[in-house]
Amino acid sequence: MDNINLNINMKLLTLFLISLINILCGCSLKKLTIIPIPLIENHSESEFNGNIYNVTIQYFVLENYKDCVESDSIIFRYADSCKNKFISSHSRYTAFFYKQTSSTSQKNINKQGKHIDRYFEYADLVYNYSYSTYNNLVFKTKYKNGKAVGGNKISIQDVKQ
Repeated sequence: MDNINLNINMKLLTLFLISLINILCGCSLKKLTIIPIPLIENHSESEFNGNIYNVTIQYFVLENYKDCVESDSIIFRYADSCKNKFISSHSRYTAFFYKQTSSTSQKNINKQGKHIDRYFEYADLVYNYSYSTYNNLVFKTKYKNGKAVGGNKISIQDVKQ
């Protein structure tokens, strides 16, 4: 019995130390800064069955991005707070977050103008969040090197509840 407790304690201690090292070394080097790119923000409106539907798409660059839980949490809270400005009874809000690279630098954004999103690399995309009509998160997807590596997709039935 003591052997089992010792093994459990060792595993817990190891998990704690790994978590502590990750927190101390992983994210705390430089502060994550989220930079909006209003130049390519997209707002549209359409009518269907007598209702007005609004769609807003925003783009952001992440300066000093590190792939860790702390950054994920900061980005999620930011997206969640941004949607409150745009979401209404019949609307959709989507936010794309890109890590800062030469493609997504302020210099390149100024150079390319409104067409900058054509030059963004999929490898730079970090997160995509989408909220819909009832102010609920419809999906979030995390990307690494241009491929979706995590996220959740929520069915329409879940959103209506």
